[in-house]
Amino acid sequence: MGNSLKKWFFPVCLVLVLALFCLVWGCFFIPEQNSNRVVWELNPSAEEIYNLLSLEQSIRSNNLDEAKQSALLLVERDPSEETFVEAVSELMLKGEKSVSLEIAAKGHALYPESKRISLVYAEALMQSGRMEEGVALLSAYAEKNPYDTHIIMRLSDLLVRLKQFSKANEVLNFIPADAKPTELDPSFGAYADTPARKTPYYLYMKAKALLGLNKLKDAEALLKRAVEKDPKFVEAWAELAFLYEKSKRPAEALEIYNRLLELDRSNPSIWIRIVYSELQLGHVDNAFSAVELGPPTVNFLMQAGQLFTGFKEWNLAERIYLKAAALPGVDDEVFLYLFLVAYDGSKDLERAVNYLSMISPDSPLYERAVLYKIQALSENKRYSESMAVVEEALDHFPAQKSFWQTKASLYHVQGKYAEAEQLLDEALQRFPDDPELMFAKGALYDQLNRKAEAMQVMEAIVKAHPDNSAALNYIGYTLADKGVELERARELIERALAGDPENAHIIDSLAWVYFKMGNFAEAYKTILKAMEFSPQEAEIWEHYGDIAEKVNKPTEAKKAYARALELSSEDSAEIEEKLKKVRD
Repeated sequence: MGNSLKKWFFPVCLVLVLALFCLVWGCFFIPEQNSNRVVWELNPSAEEIYNLLSLEQSIRSNNLDEAKQSALLLVERDPSEETFVEAVSELMLKGEKSVSLEIAAKGHALYPESKRISLVYAEALMQSGRMEEGVALLSAYAEKNPYDTHIIMRLSDLLVRLKQFSKANEVLNFIPADAKPTELDPSFGAYADTPARKTPYYLYMKAKALLGLNKLKDAEALLKRAVEKDPKFVEAWAELAFLYEKSKRPAEALEIYNRLLELDRSNPSIWIRIVYSELQLGHVDNAFSAVELGPPTVNFLMQAGQLFTGFKEWNLAERIYLKAAALPGVDDEVFLYLFLVAYDGSKDLERAVNYLSMISPDSPLYERAVLYKIQALSENKRYSESMAVVEEALDHFPAQKSFWQTKASLYHVQGKYAEAEQLLDEALQRFPDDPELMFAKGALYDQLNRKAEAMQVMEAIVKAHPDNSAALNYIGYTLADKGVELERARELIERALAGDPENAHIIDSLAWVYFKMGNFAEAYKTILKAMEFSPQEAEIWEHYGDIAEKVNKPTEAKKAYARALELSSEDSAEIEEKLKKVRD
């Protein structure tokens, strides 16, 4: 708004200078006066100036209520295209969505053919979450104004970002063959006299749309034409490299990234793509050399370390993370990554735990470090050390619930069930009715075959926390497994699934309810969904086998039981018996 205010500066000064004379001659008059205030009635010209100044002042002072009022009065008094655009733009900059949208809608109703108002109205719609309406507005404008290549290019770019590739391609086809780039189009300037459809930017945008439609050959041809016309068109080169990556042609992608590096050696994104391409080609030494030559920043090194981790180059990944750890201002997260490569990759427990010890109790990552350390030590059956770690953590943070849960789990895994139960009771005194602690207690009772007490705890959880998916599922599955209260079991499990729709165990429970109800077709359809989310669960495979046999799919049943045995089910003898009985 700053530029437009300049045109008002002289008139405003003139109004102020003439104000005294106006008092005499009647340009202003006083309709009402009391001991507290004077109300001035301004003539229309002065009011327009006042409202414009008030809008900018209220926005500067972050007084949005005044800004709304000033904007509404401004467009009411001066309903020009310029006023609407500036009022909407200023309000959107301050995040005032509702009034900017209201004003933009009024402006568009008055000036439906205006490009500037169409743009700000579309932006206001999209900022308000009405993305489809904003796109439709711009599309309608583009279709009516096919020679406005600027707005068509912007719309196409927006559609690509929204992954509406077919629509983006269609919009670009609006541009006539003889259209030239309009001002503000990225192709304007050097290509102002070139047909828009032959400019590098048009070819680039068309290629992006086709690439999204998986028309790789057509996209590649267009991108090659774009960079041939403009060898310094970095975005087009990068898109071509991405296409080569997508086509599993890492050598060609690498060639482009090296070319781009000549244009911008400081760009960390290019260095990362070089590292990735070299790793894909199996050139591990070249990839590591690229890391050493790349920008020595924490962000770059962390990304590079993750790439090496992904390719299971554990030792080199560790060296990269250590290099990052030596830089000032590095986040403690680097020690979590060092732990993972040392533990998962190098299988060096001592070094892994030492990395976690670098994270101090005042770090926001301390809780995760403690839990990782306990997990690693417990997996190696070093329970006394695990217990020492969690007790030290509880000394520092006695109000941290996860540490209480972990200590109870350590007792549990060692078979110290009485100690686990006592600790959970103590924790529940500190955290009354906490659903996670209550569930841990119910699960402990279940494992100890104290089923009635387990059900009491789970029912108490559901009473206090009606949407707790874990407890709902436990009760529902238990009822189904017993073959009792099947309608209630289904209702509870469906409630659990509403809160956790991709949980394979809950989907499996629902399949088991249908199985117990004798609705084998629905059970089969449901168990297939469970398999999609968790194909490594022995119990789900066993249920799959039971259900497959009921729907007359003996081959699938045999495969399911065999897979359940491979996954080391606790009920292996029972599954072996089922496998023997499957009819061919």
